[in-house]
Amino acid sequence: MRYLTILCALVLISSSAVAQPYCGLRDPVQGIFKAFPEATSYRSITRTLGPEHRSAIAAELPFTLHFNELGRHTVYLPLQGDRPMGLIHVRSEQGRYGLVEIGWVLGVDLHVKDVWFQRCRDTRARTALEQLQPVLQGATIQTLKRHLQGVESPEQEMIIRSGLKTLAATWAAWREDVLPHQAMQVAAIAFESAQRVMPLEVELKGLNPEWGLPEETVAAFDVIDSRGAIVGTLVRLDWPRDAPPLAHELDLWWVLGRRGTLESIRRANGLTDDTCSALMKSAMNGAHPSSREAAVAQAISEAVGLAREAAR
Repeated sequence: MRYLTILCALVLISSSAVAQPYCGLRDPVQGIFKAFPEATSYRSITRTLGPEHRSAIAAELPFTLHFNELGRHTVYLPLQGDRPMGLIHVRSEQGRYGLVEIGWVLGVDLHVKDVWFQRCRDTRARTALEQLQPVLQGATIQTLKRHLQGVESPEQEMIIRSGLKTLAATWAAWREDVLPHQAMQVAAIAFESAQRVMPLEVELKGLNPEWGLPEETVAAFDVIDSRGAIVGTLVRLDWPRDAPPLAHELDLWWVLGRRGTLESIRRANGLTDDTCSALMKSAMNGAHPSSREAAVAQAISEAVGLAREAAR
């Protein structure tokens, strides 16, 4: 009976360690204002990651997500006035000497800005984090996947896996909190007169189902100036992984002007790059009006027009 009691206790301790992959900031004030010195306040959003999030998270991970890695978790939003400056997401990982608590500082675009150990007793893990810092700065979920293939130690693998789970979970559970602020970040760069954004319900129709694009309600926001006039619209529509000219990085915003015509395609940070330019060129290529890109651009334009009519 004595041995059975000890065994049960060990099982409970082990289960507890596995069942607590997430944690919060031990000292939110110190942690938040150290990561974001220009912040004036912060707010926290606590969510329960349940079965409805599991499939979305698992789809982004190149490894199996343990069922115990779901549960209640808190994300912190540092604010400057009423404008979010980013997010802080802390999670626990099993290390050689117990749980390791890793703090992930993210931009509004969900790119990694900083990483630190809130709790770590393992010098190997500390060394691994120092080695990884150059590749972690600015990392996205896609770049972390690539770096996972070249890890040089179990400790590096633990850190990269933690980052992947953090980014996937944040997007799956806090997407609706992040999207308006991403939209405002894009709007501020795409439209000089942008003052705020307002949600707009847009439903895409008539797209070829083989394209892998969502023929459903997508995230969209009207961009409003200081007079309350609409100066443009932003539509969040990710491009399929295997659809040229893009093969990765699905954080795409389609920027429409006041009249509903496509003006640019941008990342979540509001910037464009070669792949965005290639997609934009294909979408606006008059020589191939029936191309997938042109059809999507037309569908988005028509959907925004219908949504604005319905909103009147």
